[in-house]
Amino acid sequence: MAIALVFSRQPDAILHAQFFAEDGHVWFADAYNNGWFTSLFRVQDGYFQTLPRLAAALSLLAPLSLAPLVMNLAGLFIQILPVPLLLSHRFSRWGALSLRAALAFTYLAMPNCSEMNVTIEEGPWHLALVGCLLLLCSTPTNRPWKIFDTTVFVLCGLTGPFAILLLPIAGLHLWLRRERWGYWPLGILTCAAVMQSYALLVTHRDHWPLGASTERLIRILAGQVFLGAILGSNGLGASDTMPFLVIVTIAGSLLVAYCFFNASSEWKLFSSSLLWFLQLPSADLSLRSCPPDRVRGAC
Repeated sequence: MAIALVFSRQPDAILHAQFFAEDGHVWFADAYNNGWFTSLFRVQDGYFQTLPRLAAALSLLAPLSLAPLVMNLAGLFIQILPVPLLLSHRFSRWGALSLRAALAFTYLAMPNCSEMNVTIEEGPWHLALVGCLLLLCSTPTNRPWKIFDTTVFVLCGLTGPFAILLLPIAGLHLWLRRERWGYWPLGILTCAAVMQSYALLVTHRDHWPLGASTERLIRILAGQVFLGAILGSNGLGASDTMPFLVIVTIAGSLLVAYCFFNASSEWKLFSSSLLWFLQLPSADLSLRSCPPDRVRGAC
């Protein structure tokens, strides 16, 4: 069902697959020209990007014409991974199965995220969500779950800067739950955060002005976060209706605050992680260098 819903949103990603943004001219090109193993150790835009590089390595096993499809299928797998997790017994503390099913459906059907669909280029964001969910669910009780959790934490930690943001969540969760298993993801994310910080501070020399301002924050929250989650893509964030956007921002923030203070510890930590992710620069945290006006396959 999850695959069908994702496919229905963008059938061409599977039926007429093509490279999107860095999928072709960075991930696949590096794996093809320099070798897949060597490319794993290359820093891109200030971070190690292991997930898309592994997908590019996998695509080398297929004919060149099918390489985009292989990478898109890898992106599809990562995108739907939160759904079976939310429906598993490990998330029983989050609420009834019907509530978790509604949450999974909302995740798949949420509007205003067309560029987050299927492609491995956006896979790190979905992988970060998986890592966050595994931090906040119940402790794995058997070897397959432990291997799965460890693999996700390692892969997530070595893909983009998300380990830096998930590290405080892992620490708080360990402090609240006092479970021995909590030291394992905390240690993995700590090592990954050190590696990613080193890559960012030592290898990344380019700097761009972020243009942060209160007005821009209001436009992002009102147009892209609150109204975008309900209406989908809209131009309200760029409109001249600032008083209306201020009202939407205040109302949405009050609703979020009310839900936060009345939620369980797992939901509070999950909400905190989402708020921290919103602090990432609007340019996808330098995970993408392709201008936003480029269409799929043009880069």
